[in-house]
Amino acid sequence: MALSRFRVGLITFEVDDIVIADHGMTAVVVARVQTRRNKLGAGAPPGGTGRSRMMNVFVHEQGKWRLLARSITPCVERAVTAGRC
Repeated sequence: MALSRFRVGLITFEVDDIVIADHGMTAVVVARVQTRRNKLGAGAPPGGTGRSRMMNVFVHEQGKWRLLARSITPCVERAVTAGRC
């Protein structure tokens, strides 16, 4: 079950397996992301799906959390099958 599901244009994102590491003024967020491309119209075949792991690094500056870095790595089929991704 996805913790968060949202749609941007023709792509649906599901985010789960979220881990947050708080280091004071810095936080690291790691999650699993499932993407699905929605149908483009009547009779059109749906696009592919994919899983990836995402890592975001945030820093607390001037009273706000700001995204410092993001890394998204596609999962290989072997990791998906083994339940690691």
